[in-house]
Amino acid sequence: MLWEQNDEVNKSAFEKLKDEYCYDILRRLPLDDLCALSGTCTRLHSLCGKQFLEKYPSKVMRIDSIQEDGTWVKEPRDEMYIKCFDKSIRNVILNGDGLETKLDVVNEFYKGKEMEGVVKEVHFNNWRRLDGAGIKLVDMLKSAETITIDYSAIVEDPYDGIFKYAPNLKLLSVRNLNFTSTDWLQQRYAQLESFEYHSLSLGPDANKIKLLLDTNPNIQRFSLFCTDVNDIVQLMAKNVEIDELFVHFRSDPSGGALTANDIHFNYTMNILMKLLAAQNVNLHLLVSKADIISGLAFLHSNMVGVYFNVSIDEVLTKMYTFENLQFLRIAASHLPFAYTDMIEKMPNLTELYIDEISHFNFQKLHQTLLAAVGQLVKLMKIFLYDFTNQLTEIDFLALDQERMELRGAAHLKIYIHSKDFFASFPLKFVEFEMIEIVAAETEPSNYPFFLNYIHGIFGHKAFDYNLNKHHQAGPSGTSKTVEGYESDEGDLEVKQTEP
Repeated sequence: MLWEQNDEVNKSAFEKLKDEYCYDILRRLPLDDLCALSGTCTRLHSLCGKQFLEKYPSKVMRIDSIQEDGTWVKEPRDEMYIKCFDKSIRNVILNGDGLETKLDVVNEFYKGKEMEGVVKEVHFNNWRRLDGAGIKLVDMLKSAETITIDYSAIVEDPYDGIFKYAPNLKLLSVRNLNFTSTDWLQQRYAQLESFEYHSLSLGPDANKIKLLLDTNPNIQRFSLFCTDVNDIVQLMAKNVEIDELFVHFRSDPSGGALTANDIHFNYTMNILMKLLAAQNVNLHLLVSKADIISGLAFLHSNMVGVYFNVSIDEVLTKMYTFENLQFLRIAASHLPFAYTDMIEKMPNLTELYIDEISHFNFQKLHQTLLAAVGQLVKLMKIFLYDFTNQLTEIDFLALDQERMELRGAAHLKIYIHSKDFFASFPLKFVEFEMIEIVAAETEPSNYPFFLNYIHGIFGHKAFDYNLNKHHQAGPSGTSKTVEGYESDEGDLEVKQTEP
């Protein structure tokens, strides 16, 4: 037996194995077994920790609260991998409510030689006041390569408050409008390669964005989501290269149905066509009205992401091809009856997101999953949001067998947002040969969109705003209108609604 004692040297056979042979064994273990084995001795804890980092680099540690002695810096408490491999987890989510006065305690956890270079991604989420967080988290931020800020208010300069403490910063993602200072847009970020700006509007004029991109020539990707099509016009006038653009087609300003002949739709399409004539932009389109689908056919070669809040049966009859589409998000109730038609039109799909809004046809969902898993070679992620225990009826073994029969198929992760599901799901079957079942809360929410906004469109609370609302500027040339609210630039009010 592997653990049988050798009487001559009083060591187990496993202890005699070289590290490389141990790793060959460990990489075959599912996560729960890897966690259990890590607690048997000091050497195995070290070996299992390294294997965990190699096999599960995207696992996160969510820090929601922390006691003064550092207890329960590890959240969520019921995830075994956090208890076993807290010193190996590279991605950290800091939720603001319980941490604003305790950042020094969080930083203390990340001090010391064993933590040097561990943290690669830091996500600040929902902070009422984030000023000065950098100096308090200096040991965490010094190795961070990605910083994401979601709905967090910063009154002072974000560069002085946070970004300058992350000298290795490569990806900066800002997904809110609550920055009073704009000086951070004029700073030099030595290693910055990607900049995501997802907000209600540019806030500062296009000159500041242009200055940031010119000051940081290493930036290879600029991702933009805003709600005023005239912001795109400003950036085009400054010759700003937009690599990734998110556009929402929903309704006209009066709330009526938007059609392909509507003046607001035509205006937006005219701007997009001019942009695409000058630049090769990856487009992500959020479509909430079926009337305009046929008009979007002109954009199909640039469409890499589509988020439908309409029946996809109508889409499939009006759009002939989606050959470049990589991301699709749709409600379960909007899945097509002719699911094979959808799969055939999206041969390069890599990520599929399915939301549950109301009661859905389970058989239709299951057949769609089987078709996607068994036919889409490049598919790597399926996200299932807000489903009930009906997910336990899915035959994941059948999905795995379908995937194994598809030649050249990528390994597939199925992310599930439902704690009820995992409470009743047999954990020993979480990892199959070609698919893996993942609790979505344990990995970053990395689908490519303005998170709170897309959640709102699919049935949660949201900021209600609309890209198609172009308007005339006020006397000062700085007014913005968002769903009936008007204010000066820098003091934008937003109405929060239940869609």
